[in-house]
Amino acid sequence: MANLFGMKGGKMLSILGKVAERMTPELGEAIDADPKLVDVMTEALMLHLDYSRNPFEMSVVQTLDACRRVNEAEAGCNPYWEKIPEKIFTRLATSAPPWPRGRHMYRSLRIRFGEGDEGVAKTFEAHAARIR
Repeated sequence: MANLFGMKGGKMLSILGKVAERMTPELGEAIDADPKLVDVMTEALMLHLDYSRNPFEMSVVQTLDACRRVNEAEAGCNPYWEKIPEKIFTRLATSAPPWPRGRHMYRSLRIRFGEGDEGVAKTFEAHAARIR
């Protein structure tokens, strides 16, 4: 695994110098006593720099499975919910875009119950009832 020792000496010392300028002796002692704190620091940096995976990322299959579960639960008890036919799930499976890059990016499905303004209103009411 690559680490700072793979960098040129001057660059590595420059980075360590910046860390040392901002770190108190007490923090240095804590890291020396508990090396797992380096993992905590590294994970925080990776989150900040957006190197880690989005914790909400789901595959298309997982997304559609969740949608199917909601579809079964809501159809019949939510007066606004129209049961989504399997052909729609098939279309969504083939047309879903890849998960967008970035920690705060998401993918949503476009499903509307009905046409035009009435369809928009009915879709809103169906989802609002589900959320309630």
